[in-house]
Amino acid sequence: MFRDRTFPAFRKVIAAWHVYWTDHFRKNRTSYVSQTPEEGPWENPYLPYSRIIIEQILKQRNLDYRTFRPILIDTDSPGQIFGEEDDVDQVLSQLEQGLNFLEICTDRPDYFADWKNCMEEEYGLIVRIIGKSWECPLYGNMVLDFERNQPMWMARFAEDVMYLPFQKQKWYVQTEEKPDEKSGTYILDINVPIGYNRIIVKAEALRVSTGGADK
Repeated sequence: MFRDRTFPAFRKVIAAWHVYWTDHFRKNRTSYVSQTPEEGPWENPYLPYSRIIIEQILKQRNLDYRTFRPILIDTDSPGQIFGEEDDVDQVLSQLEQGLNFLEICTDRPDYFADWKNCMEEEYGLIVRIIGKSWECPLYGNMVLDFERNQPMWMARFAEDVMYLPFQKQKWYVQTEEKPDEKSGTYILDINVPIGYNRIIVKAEALRVSTGGADK
């Protein structure tokens, strides 16, 4: 009688325990390994509005631009648009004014040499340039990842460091309000990835053609 009732019940408990912890360890493991970029090529159409978006992310974290300390992971595709600025150039030109801190992780330090000297002379900004295989400590509070073909390197940073991938995960429109009758501009709620999570930021007076890339 004891064997007939207790052992089957005990086996059910063991089976449930096994399923729970197998799932737990599987999920926990994925939070530490690098995440590969999403399948399919795409161009982030919201790069011209990067500063507006970053300022809203900071505001949601009760931070302001004075305390913004970006760690920039340089693009691995610097010639993706021949004759035009690459992703990093476009965003740095927006961020430079008022910036108090910057670390650049790059395999092309010479590319940033003149810009670094200009920032020091014009804004007093000390730019720290580091190789992508860095082992020294980094001091930023938000990673700006411009790589396209490499994994997301979240495991290399502390949990409180925000991680903003520009090309590895898609940014897309969550909602779109009707255009203003006078200006014809739109107000969009953009769904932006922050690490493995996503947040909504508002882009006002946004004139952008996504070409279906935001869906």
